Amino acid sequence: MSRFTTYEKIQNGIASLAGFDPDAIHDDVWRTWRQLISDRLTYAWELETWPDICLVEERTVTDNGVDDYVPFTETNKSEMGEIFGIFSDDPITSSQAKQLDFFLESHGASIPNGHTSVYVYYRKQKPEFTGYFIDANETYSAGSQIYDSATGDFYTARLQNAPTHDLSDNTRWERVQIPRIFQQYLIRGATADYYRHNQEYERGRELSPLAEQALDHELIKYKIQQNQRKNYISNRQNLQAF
Repeated sequence: MSRFTTYEKIQNGIASLAGFDPDAIHDDVWRTWRQLISDRLTYAWELETWPDICLVEERTVTDNGVDDYVPFTETNKSEMGEIFGIFSDDPITSSQAKQLDFFLESHGASIPNGHTSVYVYYRKQKPEFTGYFIDANETYSAGSQIYDSATGDFYTARLQNAPTHDLSDNTRWERVQIPRIFQQYLIRGATADYYRHNQEYERGRELSPLAEQALDHELIKYKIQQNQRKNYISNRQNLQAF
């Protein structure tokens, strides 16, 4: 089973709770749910160092003539959100990896000079759902987002894409992935928010605790059942501050 769910499954779950036909959702309702799901995802995404959205990855260092820094974006790699550590070598496989000091700036993370590449432990930038149903005849610029009803997910253009569109081409399109662990929280939370949006406050209050329970359940599995009170990187005793 994939560790990721689809946007369509979340949308259908909301439809089921709220009493909608998932195949006959009005456009205004569809757009409202898109925003509510996106808003709810922010909290879950940034709550913890979830392994599905956090990774250690080699990144290229840029020298701008003043200092060295690691840009937040790099071609064919995920945009970095929060950075938890920067290392001289792969901290998972190398016992010689040194943790580097870094300073966050608008263009990236500044580091001590002398490195052409480093390994960064970071959380992927939380995606926003802004796209609409794909138009096969449309040319999409880099950064544009579309929704594909065939796969039930959003895709962001890495490059400018003229018709026709091959969404399976990972060099041109990046699929927006939603961790499966967030599914029930997003369904219940977005439905509660939709009730409040429609001034059905009592129904919203009844459902909100169930959304929090779903997220708490995933936290218990991660922190206690799988003993991940600290992430793997922070547990390594052989890393030395640089």
